[in-house]
Amino acid sequence: MTVSFVDILLLGVPTILVIVGIYWNMKDAFFTFSENNNKRLDQLQQQNAEILKELDVLRKKLEETTTK
Repeated sequence: MTVSFVDILLLGVPTILVIVGIYWNMKDAFFTFSENNNKRLDQLQQQNAEILKELDVLRKKLEETTTK
């Protein structure tokens, strides 16, 4: 059995169109997901910075009370 050029076109072109269509639909969802993750990461970094500041204040208070 030989594969002709027409067979390749009949199988290849729809396959490529399906792959491109899936990519085209998923790229917006991926970028939206990525943007949401970046926003959440920024929020967590801000919370982390606030917690570190509070811990630093508590550490200084603890040092003051233990050195007295």
